[in-house]
Amino acid sequence: MICPLLGLVLLWACATSGPTPEKSVTENHLPTHDIFWKNHDDEPTEQHPSAEDLLREALTKLNLPEDGQRITNTRNVLHRLIEWHPDSPWRVSAEALLQLIDHQEACSEQSKADQALYERTLAQKLKCEESETLCRLELMRLREENDLLKKDLLNLKNLEIELEKRTRSLR
Repeated sequence: MICPLLGLVLLWACATSGPTPEKSVTENHLPTHDIFWKNHDDEPTEQHPSAEDLLREALTKLNLPEDGQRITNTRNVLHRLIEWHPDSPWRVSAEALLQLIDHQEACSEQSKADQALYERTLAQKLKCEESETLCRLELMRLREENDLLKKDLLNLKNLEIELEKRTRSLR
């Protein structure tokens, strides 16, 4: 009596828990290239994976989270596909994918170079703006000094005129 009841409870629990989430693909779950097949004599022989398997592996590696070897590993798998299966219809796709990887890497390098140029240009712009501000301050100081010198010169002329008047009146 207890066993059938326990079985029903477990069956009900499994049915209500829903589907199990799919595991994310990691490098540990990828097929390896050292696949050994048994021939008709049950002796292991080394076989290359099919072109489809290699392409699938390359695409899986390409979709893994970014690490230092992701692109290199993908490229190696694609090169193996091209080398091991030269007549495969997937060869063209592998070559196109290699070209896209090369193009993406070139764009990435260009982007880094452009970013570095932008940062240098921005630093130079800030330096120029700082220099311009200093020049404006110096210009304002020189104008004030010039105005002061004009006033002093005017006062000096007035004093000279007054001195000349006094010397005439004394004669």
